[in-house]
Amino acid sequence: MIEDALVAKLKAYAALVALVDTRIFPSELPMGSAYPQLTYWAKDTKQPGRTLRDAGGLCKKTFQIDAWSDRSEEYNDIKQIEEALRNCFDTGGGQLWPYAGGSHFVQHFRIEENMDETAPPVFDANTGMRAVSLNLIVVFEQALPTH
Repeated sequence: MIEDALVAKLKAYAALVALVDTRIFPSELPMGSAYPQLTYWAKDTKQPGRTLRDAGGLCKKTFQIDAWSDRSEEYNDIKQIEEALRNCFDTGGGQLWPYAGGSHFVQHFRIEENMDETAPPVFDANTGMRAVSLNLIVVFEQALPTH
């Protein structure tokens, strides 16, 4: 699945791992987990019609990736994670994203630019948490089996 390939790419980026370790989770923050951490979820999936010549087809999926920190006084912590996320996805595409069950050929990926990169991280005074969100658009071919 492309989600597995996304997580593998995030965990392979050393600058990001130095900040969040391997705390990358689907959808929700796990109870009792250490911080900082990332969550991700698929906001939108589009799959154009398939033809006999192109049985695999292309898919376009938009992910929201959220970085979370419980160090409310450390604004720079969350901004460093945001910068590492942006740098992880700065090459644009034409890459094979391997994961345990196969791989996806990613034709194009980009951070959605209507997200305001200068906006401050969200701060929740009730929980003491800071968060920043990025939307990542990925255009990929269907999975290529490894066997």
